[in-house]
Amino acid sequence: MKQFIRENLAFSIAYLVFTAAAVALMTLSRILPFIDLPNHLAAATICRYIGEPGNLFSQYFETDLWLNSNIFHYLFLMFPLFPTVEFANHLFYAIYAVLLPLSVLLLIRRLGGNVWLTLPVFLLINNYSVMWGFSGYALAIPLLIFLFHLTIESQTNPSWLVRIGIAALLVFLFFVHAQVALFGIALFVVCGLYHHRGRLGPLGKEFSAIVPVAILFIAWWMLREGGSDTLDYFRRYYGHAYWATLGLRWKLVVFDNIFLFRTPLAYWVAGFFTLVMFSPLLVGLVVKRVRLSELKTHRYFPLAFILPVLALILFFALPQAIPRQPIVYERLSVFVMLGVIILGSLIFRRGVAAYTKVALTLIVVVYFILWADYYMQFNQENENLTEQIFPADASQNTMAGLVYDYEFRGHPICVHLPYYYTVWTRGVTPAAFVDYRFGVVSRKVDFDVLPLYLTWEWRAMRYDGRYSNMDYLLVRGKIPQHIYPRLREFKPVDTWGNWSLLENRLR
Repeated sequence: MKQFIRENLAFSIAYLVFTAAAVALMTLSRILPFIDLPNHLAAATICRYIGEPGNLFSQYFETDLWLNSNIFHYLFLMFPLFPTVEFANHLFYAIYAVLLPLSVLLLIRRLGGNVWLTLPVFLLINNYSVMWGFSGYALAIPLLIFLFHLTIESQTNPSWLVRIGIAALLVFLFFVHAQVALFGIALFVVCGLYHHRGRLGPLGKEFSAIVPVAILFIAWWMLREGGSDTLDYFRRYYGHAYWATLGLRWKLVVFDNIFLFRTPLAYWVAGFFTLVMFSPLLVGLVVKRVRLSELKTHRYFPLAFILPVLALILFFALPQAIPRQPIVYERLSVFVMLGVIILGSLIFRRGVAAYTKVALTLIVVVYFILWADYYMQFNQENENLTEQIFPADASQNTMAGLVYDYEFRGHPICVHLPYYYTVWTRGVTPAAFVDYRFGVVSRKVDFDVLPLYLTWEWRAMRYDGRYSNMDYLLVRGKIPQHIYPRLREFKPVDTWGNWSLLENRLR
């Protein structure tokens, strides 16, 4: 008994310390280093303040939150009790940092797995979708694990109360992130088909839980999509382009920590952390020679097996993008890893050696040290990006961004940083989110008034003069020599480190 208490105390201390470290990463950084996050912050700022005196948002933008998916992050940031959008966003990511390991811990406890093997989940705090700034998707990850928990509960201890909980969570997932909601439906259906094995009566009761979210998806699709262009795209994609992406999908093993360093070091470090996540499963099957026939006798192992296998199948089956919506299949890598961690905890449910616990603890410590250095260096490099570099009358002027120095440690982390002009000053700037397929903010004016934002053209060092009607121009990095003739309307105002502000001399 004393040893049991001592071991649980040691795990609890490690778990709480690592949770605090994850929350610290998300709350102590002035600017979070997530690629698309400035998109979401600026869009939420427009939604929160549009129509108010003192800004020009209503002249340039329209907002639409009605029956739209992926809106929870915006609604959270718009909540009037939060003093600023950024304060709310830090709180949002702190909640995510708490819920991700907690969701897996509760599931592993429910399945009878080894809680020490929850620790590798902390290696996914900065997973691929988080680093890309997919805010809604980030929170949807632990919600999917809670859904999986309820799914297993429904099939082992069925009740209408559990089904109502599943139905409500699926509807909530739709508003948090539609892609995860679709994956949740698929997971729920596959688990139901396996568990009931053709018994139509129980299967019908089980699947009644997906009716509300199915109606919601149909209404959303009919109202906003129509779908013909998407279906045509799929026919073309799987006929040709899909096969060219198969060679890239091996990166599954490095996706979730690849941002830490430049390649090739990034591959080695990310691959090592992935190996740690896979180790319990691999050691159990290869070294300990645990037989699958033995695992089948475990009450929950077959159901737990469905999560990583289904995620892996979809990872290799889904397209790389759909029209005006990139990065689709890559987002599923985190669910493959979480599923593998859960399976490993079941294989070693009777315990792991003391040196394994020490090793896991030290690896997670190293992980947080590396990421803390990443966050701190990113903020040091962007210490000059403050409200002070923007014009004094920013809320009444337009400003476009040219980002030639867009990389941090070899990844395009800085490409959307000019949007902080909107977040901090409520000024108007050309931004990618106004042309998103599933966005909540859309353009109210033509491209000649609010130009299309140049997002990835920096790779070719291009600029076609489209910002000539903007009041100001904010540049990150050194302007290429061949670009200067296309900036003849602008004159330098000031420079702060690698940021420069130019004013339109014709305004």
